[in-house]
Amino acid sequence: MKWVLAALAICAGQPLWAQDRMTASQCDATQAVIAELAGQTAVMFSNTAVAADGWCEAENIIIEVDARSALKADGLRWRASGIERLIEQGLPPLSLDVQLEGIRVRPQMDDPVLDYLLEVQSRPAGVDASLSVRWDGVQNAVFVDELRAEFDESNAVVVSARIDGVDLSDAAGLQTSFGSAGVRDLSITADFDGWFETVLVLPLGSQLLTAGDVSPREQVADLQRQAAAFVGTLPEASMPDRAKTALNDFVMALPEPRGRLQVQLSAEPTLGAASVLRATMSASDPASMIVAVLEGVTILATWTPEAAQ
Repeated sequence: MKWVLAALAICAGQPLWAQDRMTASQCDATQAVIAELAGQTAVMFSNTAVAADGWCEAENIIIEVDARSALKADGLRWRASGIERLIEQGLPPLSLDVQLEGIRVRPQMDDPVLDYLLEVQSRPAGVDASLSVRWDGVQNAVFVDELRAEFDESNAVVVSARIDGVDLSDAAGLQTSFGSAGVRDLSITADFDGWFETVLVLPLGSQLLTAGDVSPREQVADLQRQAAAFVGTLPEASMPDRAKTALNDFVMALPEPRGRLQVQLSAEPTLGAASVLRATMSASDPASMIVAVLEGVTILATWTPEAAQ
């Protein structure tokens, strides 16, 4: 949760063309702020400097997850407008671009040889990620122009969003935004060609599947039926039948999907913590709560299998 709040604290901005060239002191100060926000979590950078294009850059980023593992990235680049707001006042800058190269989990086994071999083994599985986000002070809206995770040329997830009700002009506005912020528009495009199995199958399967008389394949089939039944309960006003069919087709392709999933959400009024809380408190049962949460929300989806692309 701390990392989510830290990310929100630097998500504000102007159009990307207004980005400032960073200075060496700003790069160093930003690194110090990140370390402070991380608290007890160790965050290490190497060779922080200003690149020729005006971005801050660093190498060998390591975030200690626990005694046995760490997140590592080969490279980090960032730039921001109004970065002094963050450095001097603890307020969000006006915009932020971040690029990460070669993100991966690095096991730590307290064995130099094994640690080295695991590090070499994990390097080809590294993920590249980028984020471009800005705040429009006139509309009081945060625009996530692009959040991208790219595993390779055929495996990627791209997200864009508009979040209304966000006032980042001062500390008081930032505080009230946690209650007033809500998603207005959300778009997700995911290309599947093996990344689901590599990244998600083990952690999800460990939580959802159990050892016993029912085989894992049968359990997966039962979970697929449950997911289809849940999608079927969603109000048609919020999710048309065509979108439900697309989601069900995607679920049936799990756990080895091959194709492109596209999901678009629009909400009027916005969908945020306040609206969800109101729906939770007023609903008499789960079905009515879902209807209340999705009031004014439209969700569209398409699933294009690999053979059809």
